[in-house]
Parts: sequence; structure tokens; C-alpha cells
Amino acid sequence: MHTWGEDRLAAGRTTDGSAVYRITEAAIEHDPGKPVKGVLDPKRRETFIVRVAAVLEIRRADDTVAGTSTGQAWGQDSIQVDEEPYARRKAIDDLVRRVMAEFDREMERVIRANMAKLGS
Repeated sequence: MHTWGEDRLAAGRTTDGSAVYRITEAAIEHDPGKPVKGVLDPKRRETFIVRVAAVLEIRRADDTVAGTSTGQAWGQDSIQVDEEPYARRKAIDDLVRRVMAEFDREMERVIRANMAKLGS
């Protein structure tokens, strides 16, 4: 999330105001799953849920808020509990990448919409 702000937002000199990027959520939840009673195969799946959210505030020179863009994304995936460590880590990394790609699209959409409003 921090890297997203550095990669996508460029600082520039202005006396007209500033922009403040704030991460409001960045979490990975883990549900280890439970064996299903009565099932011969005790293998179970664990679930990972990734949530990200951030706010970009455009502030005037007097520090009042001129506009706000809020974006969020989430995703989940289930992985076989006995998966080898490399495959497990890759599945989690892939999930995070998918969620961040969705977050990127969402933030770009809301920033463009709000910047158009500021320009009018």
C-alpha cells in the first residue's frame, strides 16, 4: 500500500495546496479451516482474505479539503492446508497482487472522477 502511493503519486511544488494519501486499511485475514466431520479425507482448506483501502485528500492552501478520493478492494482464496510452503506462499502473493491490481483500477477511477469535478 505504501509503495502504491509512492509509485502512483508524484510530488510537485505548488502554493495552491497539497495532497494527503492515507492508508485506512491493509489486512490479511486467515481462517485455518476445520476438518469436515465424517469425511474420509481429512485434508482441509485454509482461507485468506485481503482487504485494502486508502483516501487521497486534495487540500487548498488554507488546509481545507477541496476533494476526497476513496478506494478499496478485497479478495479471498482457499488453499489446501498441506500445500508445500512455496506453493502456499505463491498463492497468497498472487491473491495480494490481484487485490492490489483491483485497488489500482478503483483509485484511478475515483481520482479521475474527482479531479474532473475540481476542474469544473
